[in-house]
Amino acid sequence: MNHNTERGHAAVKKKQKKALGFLLAFLSSLGLTFFPGKAAEPFSVTAEAASPYMKITCIDLGGSSEVYGESILLESGGQYLLMDTGSMDPNKTVIRYLRKRGVRNLSLYISHFHEDHCYYAASILRDSYFHVKRVYLANPDPARRYLDSSTRAHRKKLYNGCRQYLDFYNSIRSAARNRRVPVTDLRKGKSFTIGSVRANVLWDHNPRGFSSFDPYDKGGVGFINNSSLVTKFSLGSRSFLNCGDIEFSTERDLLLLEEILAATATRDTPWSPPGAPAWDEGMRYRTVPLDENFTIPVEEMLGDNDGVILANPNAPTGVELPQSGLRRILEGNPDVVVVVDEAYVDFGGTSALPLLEEYPNLLVVQTMSKSRALAGMRVGFAFGSENLIQALNCTKNSINSYTMDQLAIVAGVAAVEDDAYFRKRCAQVAATRERVARRLREIGFRVLPSKSN
Repeated sequence: MNHNTERGHAAVKKKQKKALGFLLAFLSSLGLTFFPGKAAEPFSVTAEAASPYMKITCIDLGGSSEVYGESILLESGGQYLLMDTGSMDPNKTVIRYLRKRGVRNLSLYISHFHEDHCYYAASILRDSYFHVKRVYLANPDPARRYLDSSTRAHRKKLYNGCRQYLDFYNSIRSAARNRRVPVTDLRKGKSFTIGSVRANVLWDHNPRGFSSFDPYDKGGVGFINNSSLVTKFSLGSRSFLNCGDIEFSTERDLLLLEEILAATATRDTPWSPPGAPAWDEGMRYRTVPLDENFTIPVEEMLGDNDGVILANPNAPTGVELPQSGLRRILEGNPDVVVVVDEAYVDFGGTSALPLLEEYPNLLVVQTMSKSRALAGMRVGFAFGSENLIQALNCTKNSINSYTMDQLAIVAGVAAVEDDAYFRKRCAQVAATRERVARRLREIGFRVLPSKSN
């Protein structure tokens, strides 16, 4: 539309962090295979499908059970490591899954001793069904230091939390001792192996003083969250980073570690506030410039990448990539997620929705900010395979379970129900666009064939 319109760009992501969070980062990692499952069921990804291999199964991640809990199973060479055991759950999601899979011989890894991460650790140790080979435990010293130097009156919630934290720690150690299971206290710099996977501990305690609370810590538990273990699990060129419950301030500290930025996929912390830039600063990506006709150069979107994100119609040019181009991108990137942002599609573009049946790696995202005039409500939605939507739900529940307020929900429903008004306004915008474009051409401007507003 504008004579001086700048070139937009389509981004090929090298790290999927924050926007799609932990699992989408997995799915976008070249060479990772998604194992299908029904919604709200555990799901897996595998690096290097042939032996040696590393398989990660998210048993409970921010809401797979009826409560919030964290539990991830790592498998390599027939050996298993259960990373955290989930929260108190009436369905006993984690234990039921292990029994269903027939996983009896395993080791335990506890990132920290909050209830939602370690509730069933002692139970698993006591259960004769399981043969626990070794227990890897986080550092309890920060909680001890707080209790040794403070009183309950100082900060009641944190004080009680530290006591419960140590209660869980002592219970796990006691259960391990009774079953004669060896315990390894993990500290920064330590390493161990599970099958062909090497684990390196990058972080084990919060070095800040008790008064230096995370600015986003509303509950008073951030001091302990920031003492979670951060461990990098590596197999060849693939790696997985488990960050426990570290918060914003510690994320920034960790970005100084080159090992963090080199991780392929990350189990993101659920406590980073919306818009917090910490992990985003370390996100690696490559932008693909548009060609001389301001269109997406399809061949540049193929090859070695960890995922593709593009806007169609493009922003800010408004130029639409034909369906044939989208197909070429999808077929050229069969093992990574291709995200198509259709913010402007209602103004005359052709949606990629019909392609969903053919391409399980396609995720189509739309917004009500443009064509339905609800920009202030921040309402958006996504279409994809059952596996991808499950991944998004788990990511959402791990970061922010309540992404829309009641007003946004009511406005969104009303906007969808009033289809006649929606179509009328879209037609008016398109008509105005074409009228302005025609007049600009008449006075000598070059106007791109826009499908946006």
